[in-house]
Amino acid sequence: YLIQEGRFAYANQGFADIFGYDLPADIIGKVSVGELVAPEERAKVANNIRRRMEGEVPEMRYSFTGLRKDGKRVEVEVHGRRMVYEGRPAVIGVILDITERRLAEQQLRIAAAAFESQEGMLVTDADQVILRVNEAFSAITGYPCEEIVGKKPSVLSSGRHGKDFFAEMWDSILKTGAWQGEIWNKRKNGEVFPEWISITSVKN
Repeated sequence: YLIQEGRFAYANQGFADIFGYDLPADIIGKVSVGELVAPEERAKVANNIRRRMEGEVPEMRYSFTGLRKDGKRVEVEVHGRRMVYEGRPAVIGVILDITERRLAEQQLRIAAAAFESQEGMLVTDADQVILRVNEAFSAITGYPCEEIVGKKPSVLSSGRHGKDFFAEMWDSILKTGAWQGEIWNKRKNGEVFPEWISITSVKN
């Protein structure tokens, strides 16, 4: 990409693909830099571009959260440097989509927290599919990690609680982001047992 006076003077197809545009021509001269940056990151990105334009830091590498044409967010890393283009200062650089790398880093942090805990812990995605469990969870329920990951917590259901019980639980989670209480669950061997659980929703 090439930035000059707050707009893109050049972008290739790879740049267009990252931000969800069909062609570079849909970006060049038409889209401002700020339009492709998440609102909370715009001041940082603008300042970094200014510093390079003015020669304070001629070359720079950093990451930020971008905005695709459809409004979805994308994690990117840029490496740009100052240059003179048609007699005026500009910034030329390359940009990489690091969304998957960031997701992997996040999963590693979650896993580390879970595996350090002395209490049984499980982490699910937004669809309630189990992503991680720790050794304490396996010891309590009898389900090894490789057997429970990919399933839903309902596999532990004892059948002792009615629909109203779970409706109240999810109403609390949706409204407050958390729920605590005693629940009867079932181990892998069929044994029903009471446990105190805390559920917390993790957003963004």
